[in-house]
Amino acid sequence: MQEVLKPKNFIYLSQSKFSRVFYEDFGLDTMIDLGYNVEFWDISYLTRREYAESFKPIDPMAFDNLKVIDSIGDFKQLLSRRAESNSLFFFISSFPDFILKEIKQSGVDFVVHDFKPMPSISKRDVLMSYVRKRDIGKLVAKVIGLLKDRIVKKKTKVAPVVDVHAKYAMIVNEKSWRKSLANGETKPVHVPSPDYTTCAINNKTEQQEIAFIDQGFVRHPDLNRKDQDKITHHYKSLNKFFDIIEEKFGCEVVISAHPRVEYDENLFGGRKIYYKDAANQVRNAKLVLTFYSTALSYAVYYNKPLMFLHCKYIESLVPISFKYTYMLADRLKSPLVGINNTSKAKRLQLPKVDNQTYSRFKNLYLKKNTTPEQNAFEILDRAIRC
Repeated sequence: MQEVLKPKNFIYLSQSKFSRVFYEDFGLDTMIDLGYNVEFWDISYLTRREYAESFKPIDPMAFDNLKVIDSIGDFKQLLSRRAESNSLFFFISSFPDFILKEIKQSGVDFVVHDFKPMPSISKRDVLMSYVRKRDIGKLVAKVIGLLKDRIVKKKTKVAPVVDVHAKYAMIVNEKSWRKSLANGETKPVHVPSPDYTTCAINNKTEQQEIAFIDQGFVRHPDLNRKDQDKITHHYKSLNKFFDIIEEKFGCEVVISAHPRVEYDENLFGGRKIYYKDAANQVRNAKLVLTFYSTALSYAVYYNKPLMFLHCKYIESLVPISFKYTYMLADRLKSPLVGINNTSKAKRLQLPKVDNQTYSRFKNLYLKKNTTPEQNAFEILDRAIRC
């Protein structure tokens, strides 16, 4: 196969502030080593000004080719220059229509990281979540709504406001490909997920702990919670649940921190809090606890038993959370436990892993069986050159 001229510039486009986690998770070091002129464009001042003016990453990092763009005029000018100098953009997230419009008008090519990190919620999942909660009113209302939709045929595809498509889409498996910015000309590039890569290079010696993967719902900067009494009660309930679990299974609970949340050391009753080390904590775990998190992929990779947690306070913060939690517990054949149900907690047994279910999840969301054991951005580079 003939090798084509690869782009000179590889530019990461992001609505979030640059930090070490971006450098490590999105292959900046790899693309630099492969000979690209790598830039990182932070356009959060254009799309999320309140966030841009107030948020400070907990893992800041200096990067010479960081460009913080705070006017649409500067953005257009930079796009125009890069369009003339053989550049390829990498979309770290989705973007509003006015940004996509400028991308289309500039004519630059781009790559999307376009796969689901975990299953989507189906209509069945929504209905079964109401059954699980015994919320008959919402169940009946939802069924009636679905029937009405079918009768009047409301299920029509809405055309995108800006018709722009990626040149390459980094995907794990066709079945978990979102195809959000893809058409028939978009080239799929099969790669391992970032979580798979993190686990594959992790060789720490196993110990025996219970790992709680914190989604950061209560302290997350995007939620900006101020109801301190409810927050205090939530952590009191959660720590009481952890006390029961520790006594039941004979090992301590350790906390795997959310990367965007700052924690008070006493938040979890003095339990150890580990930052940016979720894969290690899960690998060391006898059991993994979570409300829901994409980091549950670590548990699947290492074949660790999972236990999903639920409480009404978290559901009040993020209403869709119970549906996600129920769906994941159902798909991974794992127990779902309310943290305030202490009597049930005392009767819990260590969950068993369904190997076939975990294997199916890995193939769909971590790494397709036929994808090589190689860095995702090295695979992308090879696809670009061919």
